[in-house]
Amino acid sequence: MSHHCFSIFRQALVHHEDPWLILRFDVRSLQRATHHSALARVANTEPLRTGLREHRSAQRGSVPIGISLDDSKDVHLLGHGLRWSEYSTVERADEERQLHDAIALYRKLTGQRPLGWNCRSFPSVNTRDLIVKEGGFLYYSDPCNDDLPYFIDHDGTRLLVVPYSKTLNDSRYLIAPGYSNPRDFAEDCRSAIDYMISEAEETGGRMLTIGVHARWMGQPNRASGLRDVIEHVQKTPGAAFMRREDIARHWLDNHETFNRDA
Repeated sequence: MSHHCFSIFRQALVHHEDPWLILRFDVRSLQRATHHSALARVANTEPLRTGLREHRSAQRGSVPIGISLDDSKDVHLLGHGLRWSEYSTVERADEERQLHDAIALYRKLTGQRPLGWNCRSFPSVNTRDLIVKEGGFLYYSDPCNDDLPYFIDHDGTRLLVVPYSKTLNDSRYLIAPGYSNPRDFAEDCRSAIDYMISEAEETGGRMLTIGVHARWMGQPNRASGLRDVIEHVQKTPGAAFMRREDIARHWLDNHETFNRDA
């Protein structure tokens, strides 16, 4: 197999549920599109329903395509982009246009704007400046460098960072080494939760991000792993689900009482 063919094959493994389908990126794949149309069909609501049913709050990061929140008032939106763009490769003006168009579309579809932002894949060198310039964000979540919120100074503007993490993420079902079954996902999450709880008396409260996607975790077998994680949190003293907006507002009100050197 040539290096070029292997590269395409590897991308098929990473980006598609069917590793035997060799993808061409210069043509439209209607079959692949059906994986994403699940957002507006069956898989769209399963993790959301599970989360709302089990702990009555949910964090949803999404491009605003196919969003249907109905009366789920406990859901908080985390802006994730307008379309499937690689923001690290687009011009600043195009990224700014997409940012404003995304906010407008969120408002149209859900009646609310996102208060936080996390780029799909990777931010560009302009993303943080555009977030600050837009002026309506409560927090920013592209950095993956801490398990507590923190402030940064961006040209004289204080910006609150509520960090993200890609460690506990259902995209690991599609990469190797990763999750081969829901038990892997659930055990990975439980191990992290239990470890942080065990050291909480010494270090204090910390954040733990668990990332799931409707088109992947919405599969019935994988949704069972998410249910196991939710049940584990519910029965673990000291652990709780919180929306990023709630974490951000709590940090704004109480950050001076936290000892980061603990």
